[in-house]
Amino acid sequence: MDHELLRSLRARRVVYAAVTVALCLVLAIAVAPWPSSPSNPLQARTVADQRAAGCADTLVVGLDGNGQPPRSGDRFGPTVDAVVSRVLARAASHHRSVRVERVPLHTLPATVMLRQHHAEGDRTVRAVSMHGLRKWREPIGDGVQRTLALLAAQTARCPDSPALLVGYAQGAAVVHRVLGRVAGSGSLAGLVGGVLIADPDRSAHSAGGPVLGSPAASRSRAGIFHTFLKTRSADVPAAQGSFGVWSVCTASDLACDPTRATVGESVRAVRSYVKDRPLLGTVARDAWRQMALWPVPSPRSQVLSTSVGEPVHLQLTLAPGAPRGATWSDVVGLPAGLTLSGSGLLAGTPERAGSYTIDYRTKGSSPITTGHSGSVLLTVTPASVSLSAGGQVSCLTRSDGTARCWGRNNYGQIGDGTVQGRLVPTAVIGSGWANISTSGSTTCGVKQDGTLWCWGLDNFGQLGTGRGAPVTHPKQVGKSHQWAQVAAAWTHTCATRTDGTLWCWGQNLRGQLGIGTIDRLHGTPQQVGTDSNWDSVTTGGWHTCGLTGAGAAYCWGHNAFGQVGDGTIADRSRPTLVSGGATWLQLSTAWAQTCGVTQTGQMWCWGFNRQGQLGNSTTTNTARPSRVSGDHVWTQVAAGDGSTCGIDANGQLWCWGDNRYGQLGQPASGDLTLTPGAVAKVDGPVALTSAGWLHTCTIRAGSTVACWGNNEVGQVGDGTTSTTTTRAGSPAVRHQVAFPGVPRARFLDRASPREVAARGLASRPSAARAAAGRGTALSPFTIVSMNELGSQHTAPGGDASEFAPARIRAEWANILYRDKNASLIGTQETQPDQLVALDSATRHAYRFYPGTTMGYVGAPQSVMWRRAEWSLVWKSSISIPFEDTWRPQPIVELEQRSTGARVYWINVHFSAGRQQDDRNKAMKILLSAIHKLGKDDLPILVNGDFNEAAVAFCRVVGATNLVSATGGSYTDGHCSPPRPMRVDWIFGSKEPFSDALMDRSPQVARTTDHAVVSARFGTG
Repeated sequence: MDHELLRSLRARRVVYAAVTVALCLVLAIAVAPWPSSPSNPLQARTVADQRAAGCADTLVVGLDGNGQPPRSGDRFGPTVDAVVSRVLARAASHHRSVRVERVPLHTLPATVMLRQHHAEGDRTVRAVSMHGLRKWREPIGDGVQRTLALLAAQTARCPDSPALLVGYAQGAAVVHRVLGRVAGSGSLAGLVGGVLIADPDRSAHSAGGPVLGSPAASRSRAGIFHTFLKTRSADVPAAQGSFGVWSVCTASDLACDPTRATVGESVRAVRSYVKDRPLLGTVARDAWRQMALWPVPSPRSQVLSTSVGEPVHLQLTLAPGAPRGATWSDVVGLPAGLTLSGSGLLAGTPERAGSYTIDYRTKGSSPITTGHSGSVLLTVTPASVSLSAGGQVSCLTRSDGTARCWGRNNYGQIGDGTVQGRLVPTAVIGSGWANISTSGSTTCGVKQDGTLWCWGLDNFGQLGTGRGAPVTHPKQVGKSHQWAQVAAAWTHTCATRTDGTLWCWGQNLRGQLGIGTIDRLHGTPQQVGTDSNWDSVTTGGWHTCGLTGAGAAYCWGHNAFGQVGDGTIADRSRPTLVSGGATWLQLSTAWAQTCGVTQTGQMWCWGFNRQGQLGNSTTTNTARPSRVSGDHVWTQVAAGDGSTCGIDANGQLWCWGDNRYGQLGQPASGDLTLTPGAVAKVDGPVALTSAGWLHTCTIRAGSTVACWGNNEVGQVGDGTTSTTTTRAGSPAVRHQVAFPGVPRARFLDRASPREVAARGLASRPSAARAAAGRGTALSPFTIVSMNELGSQHTAPGGDASEFAPARIRAEWANILYRDKNASLIGTQETQPDQLVALDSATRHAYRFYPGTTMGYVGAPQSVMWRRAEWSLVWKSSISIPFEDTWRPQPIVELEQRSTGARVYWINVHFSAGRQQDDRNKAMKILLSAIHKLGKDDLPILVNGDFNEAAVAFCRVVGATNLVSATGGSYTDGHCSPPRPMRVDWIFGSKEPFSDALMDRSPQVARTTDHAVVSARFGTG
């Protein structure tokens, strides 16, 4: 996860917050004062309003004529479209945005202007019909009014967007008259100009410049309105400065150059433009050149973060094609200590913390243009303030150089010299802290003197001082005084230095160190490549991402869900460029997803998305950056395990994804939020935010820290814990019978398999068996068998410590249950702490047996059934030999609430490895139990980890009437196991299986070292 909240840039020391958000309490932890911005609110609203209105760099208005309708898929008729499409293509290649509007005119073709009875060889001047000419002219007046209204609305809504008008025939006349009206009002500065094709209002010796055509009409002649109707419309204004006019009229064109040419020649001329690609291409090129005279900031809005006392040096840029001599002016909102030069250099050292909107205008000087607005959204944090929430721990540094942590402390990760959990912020040993990052197991901090210190878990060398036992107090990493920023993950750590180099250490089984190899671990810092342009780094569970000084994003390591962002799902052992070509401001990583904010304030996420944490309205994983929904201007992002939070330009906090613990800042709910939702309970603007697995913390502009979400071990820091435990009490049991308890070892050692099975089944209430549930079909439901991989295996020092800790894997198991719509779940290896975590992760939707009711011995073989679907009729267990002892295996009889049908269900876990004698005896006991239960004529389900593949299948299917959910057969003594198969099985009788799946997907592979078997069972 992205636990670092500071980003140190070599040139401008830009500080980035990194991590996520969620629900519960506010802590009054004093940090430095946080004054509000002194920026000009009116100017800020003007820029923001244009951005909110979706204003483009330029407006292009098109008006068709001569009866030309738009063709399929086009916005305009073919003549106007030929010009507009070329202008748009050139604008796109120069990163300019264009808004296109069509003023619809119901026009008639040019032939309407001719007498009804004419010959193609007649002279045009003799064939014109005055009645037809007036009819052809009719829509022009209305078109002028509509176009003027459109331009007025555009000016009010988007004052920075100059307009280009393109018209053909009647549309050209509209453009002609609108240009005259605008010139008369003295406001040509807001127009790029007009393209007039076949303008019937064309004036002789027009001031509009040269006439273009193939060949061009004579400048001494006028259009058809002047020639025949004797109208004297004002001439188009002359090209001047940033305003241009392009008159396109081919000789003898019926509309713009009526002559003694034949009617056929005149009509062909007025229709010829769409086929004259070179002519219209020239016009479009010239119009684009005029449009490019307006220097456009690129990007229009930039997001920047720094801290008090850190120098800023940012050269603002323009879109390609901008004229020389562009200037930056009309600057408002600059904080004390910064200046913006006329050449666009934002420089200086901010003196006060706050949020500032710096607005400016870019203008052309030769010719002079009205310009475009731009802004820089600058967040200045107090010096040495950082915040990090990781795993089940939260930490912060304050402006006085102190650091505090709270939450879980079993590895000494709080850094107070103990392993005692802390429910309130507790001082970290030492002083002079600049920034801090905690993963939940390991914590590291950079001091103001540039030294690096780490403490907590060190089983993979993640402290950077060599692999060893946990450390309960800060321990210096090497002797360097050049460290800038550090990011800690559960099993590895990375940090940048002030010379721009990047270093990583710890576990490297998935290439997360970025050093080009995949191996077990490196206990001391290893340089990532040879580059010296790294600005920041963020570490996820098994992957890492970093930003360069140019804003390029690179990721590497585990990539099964696309979290590296290169469009693949292949692990990467070296920094790999994130696809999309964006220029990035900040990145944040979690166990399986990555999110980033661009320098234009957009947010993009990629990787795992089954909980909606990518914020793109879906739950589909993606290996390429996908834009977060909405039109927010983002300044920070923080990724938690199943949720994401971001801060917008107004300091408003937004969260999305999974909210089962209230980590989205809303009342806890099992529903997923797929798009950003505002967090209303945080007073005032938020300055920094960070997220752990299931909780969120923020530093608010009012200088206090607020945390919410899961608080099992005090990670919220309010002095309490709200650990979710298995529900107290037991649901009503249909037949109240005495539970015989687990037989003693003396009996089990002497008894035969049949006697052991009989002892476990003796309590079942047979008196009511004949009438209840028999013969009623089960409505189809899904059963899942899953070896959860016990927490003892994945703990430090365990034989599977490369896996994530059991607490977070319980959350991932719940995602599998949800995706499979699991009704019954048989678990193996579950330890008591995992049962508690599973109950919390599933929001108490399941009842457990035996759970923790038999102590440790019964917990590893627990079953779970959905409370809303099943009621418990009877429960017991059969004991089997397991690794030199005896373990109870649960048996339950359940009644389906919707049908009243009943089913027996047994969950088993056999000994592993060379303990074949244990497995043989266990199988005999199980088969005896199946035979006895079969006499009750109810469906039977058996699932579990048999630690045998073909052998287990053949013995169960060959000796009972049970079948395997995944197929296979046993006929006349010949056993044919299914393919593929593993040691995990589901068997059943009397009802059919369907939709069976042996799941070894990446989601399963990160959760357990077994396959997860699931199937539908029932017909009712």
